Amino acid sequence: MVGVATRPRFALAAVAAVLLTFVASLGLHVRRASGTFAGHNGRIAFQTDRGEGDAQIFTMNTGGGGLQQLTHASTYLGDAAYSRGANRVLFYELVGGTGDIFVMDSNGHHQKQLTDDPAYDSQPSFSPDGRQILFDSDRTGHDQVFIMRADGSHERPITHDSRDNDDPVFFPSGHRIAITAYYPSPSCKSAIVTMKLDGTHRHRLTDKAHCQYYPDVSPNGKLIAFSRDNSKGNPDLFRMRADGTHLHRLTETSSGREFDATFSPDSKKIAYDRGASGSDYDIRVMTATDEHDHVLLGGSSNDYVSDWARRP
Repeated sequence: MVGVATRPRFALAAVAAVLLTFVASLGLHVRRASGTFAGHNGRIAFQTDRGEGDAQIFTMNTGGGGLQQLTHASTYLGDAAYSRGANRVLFYELVGGTGDIFVMDSNGHHQKQLTDDPAYDSQPSFSPDGRQILFDSDRTGHDQVFIMRADGSHERPITHDSRDNDDPVFFPSGHRIAITAYYPSPSCKSAIVTMKLDGTHRHRLTDKAHCQYYPDVSPNGKLIAFSRDNSKGNPDLFRMRADGTHLHRLTETSSGREFDATFSPDSKKIAYDRGASGSDYDIRVMTATDEHDHVLLGGSSNDYVSDWARRP
């Protein structure tokens, strides 16, 4: 899908070629799908152009050091998501207009392709028990949320709308998910929505007057962080309770873009991306109460946080 820098977003397949050509120069990226669960804070996975080729999957420690490159492909990779025990990592590979889901060991070894479809599959996320995987695909003509077994079998859609549904993430119970639901409009209008795994009990948590996207559920299941475009069209971070109440703004900058909020496994911190027009993108971290905000990984490269692992 098109990166945050050029919101609003459109159908995934329509912009895949643009991503391949302009990702480095425009700071475009594809969102990670978070999969952290309660526990001690482990390593952080991120995608970056600091390695060879296009964007690759790296990990770092919680202080921003100890960088380790997991993938060495000539294609664009992103959306890294840990399993609960942090022994497996999901990611997607973009080739032309096609995206497919892969899995590998946490050290980058034993990579295995899970989906093989001419559509654009991305945003994978493990269920808490590791038996199922959520992902996003445009194989039905619109971006819809799918689920499959951890071995890639029994793929089936959860949503069946004539509108786009993106950014799926599990609640820690494993019985409910949060997504971004888009609504017909000349401009970007979307809301954070929750539902059961069968697509029932759909509940909209935010209004439809803004472009709101990239939800992440805290590992304790109490909070949801997400991005919302402000009056200038740039995204800021917000936080709310899991039922949609007690909305709280986490960031407010005049020209910066903040997105890809990812809770730490202990639910006390949030890692996220910040960038400005014409600049590189850095990974920052703050407490979940918006205090002690600082750069975790900076420099001239474009770095996008993907997931925060529970320490095995």
